[in-house]
Amino acid sequence: MARKHRVETRLNDRELGLLKDFADSLDIPMSEALRTLVQSLAIRRPPHSLND
Repeated sequence: MARKHRVETRLNDRELGLLKDFADSLDIPMSEALRTLVQSLAIRRPPHSLND
């Protein structure tokens, strides 16, 4: 699947370190680690409307 959107993230040093550790533990790039985390959040939370 082709990626259609680019996202800029701003992380502090601690958050960046945690993301790097997570990526290294899975032996994947940090961008893929971030995508994995976002997808796991989407699975845990029920969908909601922005109009609520």
